[in-house]
Amino acid sequence: MEKYPNVKLSIQAWENVVQQHHSSTPLELTMKELAAFFRERLADLPGIGVPPIPEHVHHAWHLFIVDLDARTAGVDREQFIQRLTEQGVGTSVHFIPVHLHPFYAKHLGHRRGDFPGAEAAFDRAVSLPLYPAMTDEDADYVVSAVGRALRGNG
Repeated sequence: MEKYPNVKLSIQAWENVVQQHHSSTPLELTMKELAAFFRERLADLPGIGVPPIPEHVHHAWHLFIVDLDARTAGVDREQFIQRLTEQGVGTSVHFIPVHLHPFYAKHLGHRRGDFPGAEAAFDRAVSLPLYPAMTDEDADYVVSAVGRALRGNG
C-alpha cells in the first residue's frame, strides 16, 4: 500500500488546471482578437494611447481604455466623449482615483491635487466599447468614429 495514494491524482489534477489556464476559451480569443484589432487600428491616431501588454501578462480584456492626450489630439476628453456619443458610440470613464471618492474626501480630507499622477491618468482615460458579442463591423465602426471624433467631424 502506498503511503500517499492521492499524490499521483493530485499531480494529474494540477496538470489539468495548468493546461486549462494556458488554453484560451472562445470568449477569451474573441476579446483578445478585438483588443488586438483596436490596438492595431488606434495606435497611429494622434493623441490616442493604447494599453500596453507586457509578454508575461494574460489580460482579461473586460475593458479597453485609451489614453487621450488632449494637446496632441486637439480635443479634450469631454468633447471627445460627446463626439463619440453623437455617433452612437457609448463610452465610459472608469477607475476614479480612490482619494477622490466622496468617502475618502470627507473622512480623510483628500482633494484634487493630492495625487497628481493618479489624477492625470484618470483625466486622460476613456473606455471604449468592448464586449463578447461585438462584431467586426461594430469594432470597425468604433475605430472610424474615434478618428472622426479626433478630426472634429463626428
